[in-house]
Parts: sequence; structure tokens; C-alpha cells
Amino acid sequence: MLFTNKPGLRNRAILKLKQMQRIQYGADDEAYNCCIQMEDEQGYGGFGLTKNLVKAAGKALTMNLQAMAPKILPLWELVRFFVVTVRSSMKKRKLLPLFTAVILGNGKSYPVKTVRNPFKEQYDWLNDECLSFVRLDFSKMAL
Repeated sequence: MLFTNKPGLRNRAILKLKQMQRIQYGADDEAYNCCIQMEDEQGYGGFGLTKNLVKAAGKALTMNLQAMAPKILPLWELVRFFVVTVRSSMKKRKLLPLFTAVILGNGKSYPVKTVRNPFKEQYDWLNDECLSFVRLDFSKMAL
């Protein structure tokens, strides 16, 4: 790929830039202060990076992709996205994740004791008392 401003090298370029998108996201204080040039206590110049750098970069990338998607996606994908958006807006019920499955999975009553464990018969020898020498008792160890 050849990026140049020289008109004489136009024929040697492999790719041609048709569209460029730049979102100005510096008005947000978190995004502006996430990477800033400043001096430290000794007077040395450097860059200050904060923990908001990844979040600001993700937001900027998302905004750029949202602006570029209609320009780079094929027509069929745009029609498909439009149909899915219209269908989901016409439904009265929104699709939400089932959080009850997470609550049931972390409760004391799950899994039910009556459910047969297929690995218990195969690996029950791990709980045998004759193998107790393998287990370490940390309460008797002095640190």
C-alpha cells in the first residue's frame, strides 16, 4: 500500500482511499484526560495515561464504526439490519437475558441432589480414605 500526497505516484498505489471518517471525541473530559502530555515532579516531559484510556478508545471506535457502517456494508446487510430493527421495534415484548438462570445456578438448592452425577461412579476413588496421605492439612503447618 502506498500512502502519499505526490500526484506523480498515484499510478503506483495498490489501494485507493475512498472514504475517511474522523470523530472528534475530545469534548468529553474523560476522553481528553485519558492520554495527555505533561511534566512530572522532576520536570521531565512525558505522557500521562489513565485507566479511562481503554473505555475512551472503545467509545471512539464504536462511534467511528457506527458512522462508517452504512458506507461500507453491502446493501443486503443494510436491508437485513433495517428489517431486524423494524421487527424488534414492533414487538411489545423486548428480548432480555434470563437472569433467573444465573440466580438458580448459584443457589444452594442447585443442582438438585436427586440428579445422577455421571462422573461420581467413575472418579469416586478420589475421595477414598486410603488416599488421605495425598491431602495436605494446612492447619498443622507452621508458616
